[in-house]
Amino acid sequence: MTEHNDERIDIEGILNAVESSFHDKYEIVDVSTKTFVPALQGIVDLYAKLAPGHFSDQADYARRFLIARIINDLLIGFHLARQGFFVQSYAVLKPTLEAIDLVRIFGREPELAKVWSVGGKEAWKQLRPKIVREKLGYKSADKIYSHLCEFGGHPTFQNRHYMSSMKKQPGQAPAITLRIGGATD
Repeated sequence: MTEHNDERIDIEGILNAVESSFHDKYEIVDVSTKTFVPALQGIVDLYAKLAPGHFSDQADYARRFLIARIINDLLIGFHLARQGFFVQSYAVLKPTLEAIDLVRIFGREPELAKVWSVGGKEAWKQLRPKIVREKLGYKSADKIYSHLCEFGGHPTFQNRHYMSSMKKQPGQAPAITLRIGGATD
């Protein structure tokens, strides 16, 4: 973690920290890792069992691609969170919910996989996240999706909490610290 103040921001040091482990410093990282790793391993094992071989059609390919993307995004999103990059973790994790919805809609309407694979304006018109959620019967965006949008998917004032802190001293203006390199304290 690097605080934005008069000190030099050491990018190489930040990169080294991103590649290191916080296991020894934060108990929650160990606890969450012990839960996350077996859960994701179970998903990967099931995927490997169900996904081998040739694709039966375009929808099958699209679903398998999206599940592989979900696995990668979960892995990287968790890594970023463990390193204190919460805003960036949320930004990586938000598309996992959108990909899950696409997997579900392609299971119901396989012809939409062809539209999705061509891409462009027509794909966006028929398959943007709000439209897909409506097709799946969601009344509105759920709380998790909305939270990921507000705190990671978009640059909002609310997500400042993950990159800054404020200390108040009696009789003084509040001291605000902005962090570059992860919020780890």
